Amino acid sequence: MHTKQKNTSINIRTFKTDDLEAIAKLDQQAFHIDCYPSFFFRQAFDVFGELFKVAENSENKIVGYILGALQANQTDAWILSVIVDENSRRQRIAEQLINTVLDIFQHQQITQVLLTVDPPNVGAQTLYQKLGFVEFYRDANYFGNHEERIVMKKTLKNQAT
Repeated sequence: MHTKQKNTSINIRTFKTDDLEAIAKLDQQAFHIDCYPSFFFRQAFDVFGELFKVAENSENKIVGYILGALQANQTDAWILSVIVDENSRRQRIAEQLINTVLDIFQHQQITQVLLTVDPPNVGAQTLYQKLGFVEFYRDANYFGNHEERIVMKKTLKNQAT
């Protein structure tokens, strides 16, 4: 997928091990002390494969990533993380990343996609709503004591085979 937005060319592709350092930096920038350890991303690629996508700009700099996962029941899936570099926001990169993974889920006959969002992150909530996600429930202690999250879901329409 190759899309042009605001004079910036964005390429969405599957993660490769050479991306490890750039992805770890993006995650650190976004989540600070709550970021994933860098080794997690290497293992995530081994486990999630094509559901681990990166967005790179025309200078081949990684400016975002998304990590999707299938639930054990194989009818539900999760978007575990979506990050876009602060300097690359408002270019529809997150939307492109999410739509890429939603397309994969659709082809895998997934019926429901879930994600979590921090309640104060209204921008992310607005984007998810635009893409068809609705609030499913709130959990006041999702990540531990007083770490509230909104769980959102999107129902996918499966194509008849």
